[in-house]
Amino acid sequence: QAVLIVTHNPDLAKKCDRILRMQDGQFT
Repeated sequence: QAVLIVTHNPDLAKKCDRILRMQDGQFT
């Protein structure tokens, strides 16, 4: 089971177990 959160808030992202970053439509 997973929860996906899309955010531009770095403080919220710090609370997540895993962070995937996107740049120009691709994961970096």
